[in-house]
Amino acid sequence: MIDFSEFIINCGLSKIPFSDPTFTWTNVRVWARLDRTLVNHAWHHILKNTTLQHLNTNSDHSPLTISTNTEVAKYTP
Repeated sequence: MIDFSEFIINCGLSKIPFSDPTFTWTNVRVWARLDRTLVNHAWHHILKNTTLQHLNTNSDHSPLTISTNTEVAKYTP
């Protein structure tokens, strides 16, 4: 884990903010957030409003959905 953490730091990666639910996996007794989405600085610069959502399903594992706001600012002369 130390090597992986150093890799994330050295590559300038960061997590995308997420919305509830907090956990992405359960076996009923244990709840955990197993999944993460990492992006670099360029991604954050170009797609500033990216969000991550953990979807509720009937499965023991919640899929992730990434949303981006790619709306371009309107030109006003």
